[in-house]
Amino acid sequence: MKTLLKTEIGIKNNNMTNREILRRLILNEVEKMEPKVQSFEDDPINFLLQKYPTLKKTLEMLMSPSFKDYITGIYIIAPKPTTFKIVLHNDQEFLLTFLGKAYEATVSGKRFYLQTVGEKERAINAIARLLSLGNPIETKGPEGEEKTSEPEEAPVEKSEEVAAEEETEA
Repeated sequence: MKTLLKTEIGIKNNNMTNREILRRLILNEVEKMEPKVQSFEDDPINFLLQKYPTLKKTLEMLMSPSFKDYITGIYIIAPKPTTFKIVLHNDQEFLLTFLGKAYEATVSGKRFYLQTVGEKERAINAIARLLSLGNPIETKGPEGEEKTSEPEEAPVEKSEEVAAEEETEA
């Protein structure tokens, strides 16, 4: 058993005691369990979501577990009460303020206290309206071309009277 443990942790010296072997095993396991430390400069959104886990849960509740597809930035506006500015992909924004037990969402100037079911539903609908404003996420169409939300100008047909007036003027 002792030789198995020594080979498992890569010990070639047979003079190690059980205590030293156990210490090395514990250190190896602790290194595996520690989460990767991210810096703000590497990935600011994931850094803030890791630092504020309730913010991540709230955004998942308000938008969906894939909320990162719809946001481009998270900013801390005020330290107390902790207020976050969430910038959506279409340059619309809303605020989330942490009030101790729950968040308060401010969407288009309206406040929603996210403790009750009715307020949550109204906040979800208000965020959905914000997402519908502006340009949608650019996606590839069936032909592989990128689709944008800019409408193409349709040719304007002239009425018969306007066409007749233009002919008489010429």
